[in-house]
Amino acid sequence: MENRDPSTPHLPDLPILILTLLTISLLLTLPLLLLRTPTSSAPQVGRATGLSSLFSHYNSGLHWLSSSSSLIAEGMSRHGAHGKPFKIRSYSRWITFLTSPSQLLEARQLPLSVLSYRETADEALQTEYTLCRGLMKSAWHMKPIQRDLTAKLARAMHEVQEEAAAAWAESADVGAGAGAGWTRVGAHRAMVDVVSRATNRVLVGAELCRSGEYMAAATALATRVVATAGRLEMLPVVVRPWAARWMLWGDARLETFLRHTGPIFAERRRRQGTWGEGEKPDDAFQWILEAAPAGASFRHMAFTLVFLNLASIHTTAGTLTQVLFDLCVHPHYQPLLCEEAEEALKDGLSSSALGRMKRLDSVIRETLRMSPTNVAVTIRKVLAAHTFSDGTRVGRGSWVAEPVVHANGSRGCYDRPEVYDGFRFVDMAGGRNQCASTSVEFLSWGHGASACPGRFFAVAEMKIVLAYILCNYEIRFQPGVVERPKSSTIGIFQVPDASVELELRRRKGRDE
Repeated sequence: MENRDPSTPHLPDLPILILTLLTISLLLTLPLLLLRTPTSSAPQVGRATGLSSLFSHYNSGLHWLSSSSSLIAEGMSRHGAHGKPFKIRSYSRWITFLTSPSQLLEARQLPLSVLSYRETADEALQTEYTLCRGLMKSAWHMKPIQRDLTAKLARAMHEVQEEAAAAWAESADVGAGAGAGWTRVGAHRAMVDVVSRATNRVLVGAELCRSGEYMAAATALATRVVATAGRLEMLPVVVRPWAARWMLWGDARLETFLRHTGPIFAERRRRQGTWGEGEKPDDAFQWILEAAPAGASFRHMAFTLVFLNLASIHTTAGTLTQVLFDLCVHPHYQPLLCEEAEEALKDGLSSSALGRMKRLDSVIRETLRMSPTNVAVTIRKVLAAHTFSDGTRVGRGSWVAEPVVHANGSRGCYDRPEVYDGFRFVDMAGGRNQCASTSVEFLSWGHGASACPGRFFAVAEMKIVLAYILCNYEIRFQPGVVERPKSSTIGIFQVPDASVELELRRRKGRDE
């Protein structure tokens, strides 16, 4: 009998399924697709689409998936440098990139009935199939992020630090008695473990965040959402319901997750209104239960907890990995950041102590400026066709976006923007240059109404993790590595090289 590992569910002949569904759907829908009026009047960048090739739309979509950063750079060189828009074809739609200040201002002022960032998130994550229908549109899941998560971190900093330290020691195999030599660690894997544990200490408490079964399911499900959404994007809408059922068939991780979370949600609902003073739990189960609309099922609540993991873990872990890469390329920053952190923490870990880590704040922001987690931001779905004042027309169903490099790499905003300067933002006047701040000159968090709502939590968590690592360890690339590892792109996402191993050793006097 075939042995099925619950952590990696068997998906029978998935490539064959996708190819079959793709071929059938192409034969049924491609004629209509090709005869449709283009959904943007902006000039195209990337591979040609049209009647010349049956698979041209999917060919250009594949090119976008793997080469989005270079395509955007080409568009910026050819059109964006002159303040002109351009469009790139993804699997399912045209994406029009706006580059002129007047267009960007106009887009930000349009109502949600014309351009909607909520619809974009629903579509990008295919939440109807990967999470639950209408999750982003109703937006009730945002309350735990905007209101509860950051507030809880301020009360649970020591727990986060404790969990991060324990997870780091386990992932890097640098526990007590590891000695003074150099130890190898998979940078990205370690950061995912650290952030997962530290974040879930805040979300679900110590017991669950230390359950290997629960954490494996929670982390895998957060990854599955993105992976499944990407596969579904390759297929026309008409076949996605059947494809999604096949892709998610027999996922033991989901059943494991529901087995852990369902009874807790049930007990919390039973206790609603009966808590005595100081008894009501302060965790994601309670936040979600209180934010959920009437009639929401425990399954939908559990999917919201999956979304919180998705939103909290992978982008933060990716950014921390990129910061470590930058600090290995520029090791002279490490003792300076250690000195700052030790001075800030001499009276204990607190919000004010994190606020005094201005150099560390700047280092994280500079990494985000040069290695953002997204190559495009302020992405909105066009719900009603619109013609901008310069004559550019975008059609219903397409997306409009702003390339991050347009702002983050602007010579008009930054001195030598192509050069990494870890302390670039230390002496810049005003709070607008703090790491969690957004502006039209810094788009790594997005900007305006669509800015990342969890960025304050993310920055505080990253400071706690980095301060611990830098005060206790020296970090370097393996001998012989002289270049910074290159990032790769998956559509709008930019990710660090997960195969890179770093070397670390305890700082003198830090042996435990």
